Amino acid sequence: MTSTNTRTAVLADDRPGPAQAADPTAEVPRPCAIIRACAITSAADHRHPLLAAVPALAAQHRQRAEAHQLTCDPLADDHALAIAARVIAAADAGRTVLIDRIDQWACSALPDSRHAAVHTESFGRLVDRMVEAWTLWYLVKDREGPANADLASALLHHVSELSIGYDDLVDDLCRGRRRLPRHQNPLAA
Repeated sequence: MTSTNTRTAVLADDRPGPAQAADPTAEVPRPCAIIRACAITSAADHRHPLLAAVPALAAQHRQRAEAHQLTCDPLADDHALAIAARVIAAADAGRTVLIDRIDQWACSALPDSRHAAVHTESFGRLVDRMVEAWTLWYLVKDREGPANADLASALLHHVSELSIGYDDLVDDLCRGRRRLPRHQNPLAA
């Protein structure tokens, strides 16, 4: 006999079973923890695999943004432009590996319901977009001028919206309304 007060969990094959002691969302970092991790330069400061990847993602985005700024300089010579292009390519390759690590963690740690609608992007890609928006905000927030102030404000609003989307996705995954795409990233291999 099952009490109506007893929590049940959905097993991998969608059969109800006894609930696990731990809430699946307890392992998932909150968006504010991800944003805090952007400002930390060492992955060693984090035990969680997702939070350990965030400082490295932020560093890749900083390198990419700085190199991109150089490519927009009309006075840059061909040698500097070639170096900037290589930095951008290396940062993109590094991000791909980190996104794949986050995706592997997410696919093993977050609930999966085979009957749920597939989310349109991977968990790692969503985290990458949050980190990118925060990094760009961080790079422009102290620059002078109204255009930079407007850009900083828009980027901070974007970080906020992505954080809400992150929370909504985690909630949908835990309630079985969504599932993550299950694919291996061929570029990360």
